[in-house]
Amino acid sequence: MTISTDISRTQWAREYAQKILNLWQSQEGPLGVDSGYAQHLEEQLLSYFDDPLLRDLVESSY
Repeated sequence: MTISTDISRTQWAREYAQKILNLWQSQEGPLGVDSGYAQHLEEQLLSYFDDPLLRDLVESSY
């Protein structure tokens, strides 16, 4: 994997982690979402990046 692919992969994960957090935080409810959870989301999304089905699911959902 090249450096540019790693950067775009990381940017993709960071972008969708932020979208997911923003969506969760905008929901009205008694519980909030810890912003530190973004790191966990990014790690999970990085594993989805190379799987076309999971990547498409994330992109179409958020």
